[in-house]
Amino acid sequence: MDENWQSILQEALVHPVESLSSYVHVCLVSTLERLLLLLSLILNAYVCILFVKTWRWPQKQKKLDDEMHLQRIQQFIQGHSKVLTSTDLDEDNKEEIPYWRVPKAGHENAPSEDRKQARDQETSCTANDDTTCCSSNHDDDNNNNLRSVPGECAICFQDYCTGDKIIWSSNPNCVHCYHAECLRQWLLPWRDRNRLCPCCRLPYCHQKLQ
Repeated sequence: MDENWQSILQEALVHPVESLSSYVHVCLVSTLERLLLLLSLILNAYVCILFVKTWRWPQKQKKLDDEMHLQRIQQFIQGHSKVLTSTDLDEDNKEEIPYWRVPKAGHENAPSEDRKQARDQETSCTANDDTTCCSSNHDDDNNNNLRSVPGECAICFQDYCTGDKIIWSSNPNCVHCYHAECLRQWLLPWRDRNRLCPCCRLPYCHQKLQ
């Protein structure tokens, strides 16, 4: 038996009233110590939970920001890129390296409104039975939106080939083109703070990527 309790029993035999008071005091002190210990454990658990939440929230927010940033890059690439075909090769160019015909800088690749206008134009041509004239006008419009660019990506230094997806700037003052995947890798880590062309350092994307 604990020495403390032995002394209490001895006191109880000699002084019953005083021993009862001492017993109650010991019980209260013991209970209070246990309550304080329990409260300390609860507070420690709360602090741990709060720390984990505080640590995980920036990680979760960063993941959401990265996903949104990637989505905006994909939207930009989709609107300003095309897959090269054999008809895009500029056969009139006399340079040693091949040149390809792509839309002018700042020109969006077949936006929905342009497609709608093209369909309306084709419908009008069919109704007027003047397909030759309409086709000629449509070709002239397309040619006015095209330009010749060197057939090499300035990021990976590989020649463009049929089937490659290339991208051009939404900035009319930037004339450089690249492989779409090369530019995606370039834009991805820099966010909106540095959406600049790798060659001329002009803004490559007019819209914000962040």
